Amino acid sequence: MFKCPMSWDALLETEDSAIRYCEECDRGVHFCSDGEELEEAMREDLCVAIQVNGDKDGPIVELGVPISPDED
Repeated sequence: MFKCPMSWDALLETEDSAIRYCEECDRGVHFCSDGEELEEAMREDLCVAIQVNGDKDGPIVELGVPISPDED
């Protein structure tokens, strides 16, 4: 996965609470809540946000573009 340095909270909210807009790359970033949504995003070449294990400050959301293992 290409990891983006932006944070979910820094992105602009849209009408869809699962999509935020990134002014840096001029794309929507789609929050994927499960593996099925992530797989669909990979097929569509979308920028995504996924929640990973949190720490004492709460959950961590990472942003990026998923890359299929075949493309490595």
